[in-house]
Amino acid sequence: MLGIVVAAEEDAETVMERLDEGEDFAALAQELSLDEASKEEGGDLGWLPRGVKGKAFDDIAFELELEEASEPFFTAEGYWVIKVVEREERALDETMRGQLQARAYGNWIEEQREQKVVRKVTDEDLERIYQWAMAQVGWGG
Repeated sequence: MLGIVVAAEEDAETVMERLDEGEDFAALAQELSLDEASKEEGGDLGWLPRGVKGKAFDDIAFELELEEASEPFFTAEGYWVIKVVEREERALDETMRGQLQARAYGNWIEEQREQKVVRKVTDEDLERIYQWAMAQVGWGG
């Protein structure tokens, strides 16, 4: 997958205009992309399974046809234009699996914060917690 990320919607529209005029995607990425990790490689983002770049990115990336450039879309990183250059099924390596697990956990934590669940702790609950804690340090009674 190739990607170009820019700061403003106007910049993304400029990318689209230049692509429509026939300019090379990789050359534009080297010139304009803010993604330092892929910029020098012509915007090559490598193989990306679902979940690495987030839902907004996945919604576009996994619907594109091969060699099709997306319309500009926004994520927390900026305005993206992407192009899928190949697709293949692969097993996740341990690094990628760890990244996806960390992202899933972070998303879950964020959902919990958004729910603002209030839990009321009773005196009975406090006593049980106290007894458990004392037993853990060997001060049980």
